[in-house]
Amino acid sequence: MTFGIEKEKLFNWVVAIPQGKVDLTYTHDNETVVTSGSCYHDHNWGNISMAKLFNNWYWSRAEIGPYNIIASEMISEKEFNNDNIVVFNISKDGKTIADNGARVKLYRTYGKMHPVFNKDISDDLLFIYNNPDDEYRYELYLIKEKIIEEIDILEDSLGSKGFKYFLAKTITGFDGAYFRFAGKSEIKVFKANKLIEKHSSATAVWELMYFGKPHGR
Repeated sequence: MTFGIEKEKLFNWVVAIPQGKVDLTYTHDNETVVTSGSCYHDHNWGNISMAKLFNNWYWSRAEIGPYNIIASEMISEKEFNNDNIVVFNISKDGKTIADNGARVKLYRTYGKMHPVFNKDISDDLLFIYNNPDDEYRYELYLIKEKIIEEIDILEDSLGSKGFKYFLAKTITGFDGAYFRFAGKSEIKVFKANKLIEKHSSATAVWELMYFGKPHGR
């Protein structure tokens, strides 16, 4: 992804493992537990801080039936017209079947203000992939049930809300926050506008990252 008049600002994102398997052994209260599950690994890098490029993003990964989905919408900062960038990939049984973010729209329920961090949070998200050159349409639903993590990024990086925190916030104006949600996910697959598949999962997780104040505030 490139930003700026000369496209000199770069942000790169690669998903090295969209879907994998992890084996885990850990000890808790003197009891050793051996378990396994699915895993995901990505990596991003660039030549400028992400906080200077993006205002916020929603990111999600879901395993629903035979489908593995990566879906994200990143909203750029005012300097870059608050443009949205969508990354969207659907694979079925390990094979990519849709991978064009430009054909995706994200719909959010009306945002509710977080009482502490002063950030808009939508309870439900709907990603719709609709390519006129493709007879298939995919709809991904994410339905929030609870917030499992909420972090003041500056406080987390400094360890407390002491003098250094307030000094850094005053000087930089940084007002970032991170949220991770748990809930339900569902995918609907249409062919020629006819519903042909529907799968759901009760163990969905996704995130909302804010680098600054919500737009308009």
